[in-house]
Amino acid sequence: MKSEKSDFTQGSILKKLVLFMLPILGALVLQAAYGAVDLLVVGHFGSTSGLSAVSTGSQVLNLVTFVVTQFAMGITVLIARYLGEKRPQYIGQVIGGAVVVFAHPTVYKSMPLVRQLAKEGMIDGIEVEHPRNSPEDKAECAALCKQYGLIHTGGTDFHGANHKVPHPVGTCTTEEDQIARILELAHQRRGIDV
Repeated sequence: MKSEKSDFTQGSILKKLVLFMLPILGALVLQAAYGAVDLLVVGHFGSTSGLSAVSTGSQVLNLVTFVVTQFAMGITVLIARYLGEKRPQYIGQVIGGAVVVFAHPTVYKSMPLVRQLAKEGMIDGIEVEHPRNSPEDKAECAALCKQYGLIHTGGTDFHGANHKVPHPVGTCTTEEDQIARILELAHQRRGIDV
């Protein structure tokens, strides 16, 4: 299988642009189909007021989805620019004070990527406390946090009580001192004096 990168700066842009647009267009079509299925179900089992509410809500949801998608695309362009210019310190300003925490990297075998991102200063923290992390995984993540001064976070990853292996909310948490670090960093990036 041949692997090639799409370079929008060379050759015909139309084919590349269409291939780039298809996943976004597909997502918008699926969002509209989701609203249509809601209308069919409520129309069959509900009342006219319920049908009206779902119809209105579906349109509002489509608008919100479109705005958020376009906003994310614009921010992605700026992030790519700063990464390309080797100026990652400006990324925090672009994403509005967000703190970048890599979620459960050991679960998805992403530790080489996490090591690289930590070394380059591209992440602010690692989710160390996670139900699927073994003691060895936690130790490795905690060591990276210590080595690079990253925030040590935790999350339960709750996906409902009917999950095959449910993890009750609060099983894994973030310590208060680490939450304080997150807030301090977010305020700093937004230019708010703490």
